[in-house]
Amino acid sequence: MKKISICALALFTTLAMQAQNKKGNWLLGASLGSTGYSFGKSESGTVGSTNISYSDNNSFNLGIYPTVGYYISDNVILGTYFTVGFSNSKNDNSNNYSSNTSESKSNYGYFGLGPFGRFYFGNNGGKGQPFAEVSTGITFYPGYKGEYIPNTGTGYTYEYEKYHPWNAGVKFGYEHFINETVGIQYYIGYTHSNYQYNTVYKYPSLPDAVYTYESSSNNISFGAGLQIHLNCGKKKKK
Repeated sequence: MKKISICALALFTTLAMQAQNKKGNWLLGASLGSTGYSFGKSESGTVGSTNISYSDNNSFNLGIYPTVGYYISDNVILGTYFTVGFSNSKNDNSNNYSSNTSESKSNYGYFGLGPFGRFYFGNNGGKGQPFAEVSTGITFYPGYKGEYIPNTGTGYTYEYEKYHPWNAGVKFGYEHFINETVGIQYYIGYTHSNYQYNTVYKYPSLPDAVYTYESSSNNISFGAGLQIHLNCGKKKKK
């Protein structure tokens, strides 16, 4: 009888440790302290003018990325992600009609959302599994304003309009299972963003100027996060 009890306990423990990635479970997650570095180029101009401005940009960001997902089958999740973060960026600017260059910096907050799909590889042996994830979505930058102060001449303020870039990306990582419910994930990812927007420049003694931009950027990110696997299904009646 004692042997049967021990075997039953071992079997229950094994099944529990292998229950994370089962169909019908829910996944709640949050990537804390995620960091990223992005880089890209953009061009802009005005209607009726041959003048073109160029910008080489790079930025550093720190954010929190909560997720909610559902296992549509074993090891396969469909869900929604949210982003809340802060970014610091630097632009080196030039143009095709002079040798002048300038530098501008900005700090801003942002939030976004979109769908994602995740697939865990291999069998869950209770210790952990590698995974791949694809996602797409849109990001919002409310109240994005700034100020430019040149070394000589008059400065100005600016604000962005319709600044809502879409993005698509892929992420690869590994999740270590602490127990049947909680896991810690480590990942590296790549995201491509593309967007169009207007920038309104306000000068102290001149009329406002509106420029239309079309840009793209590439982002390499890495981080760690907490994952919670919940079995919310009802037990079948015997």
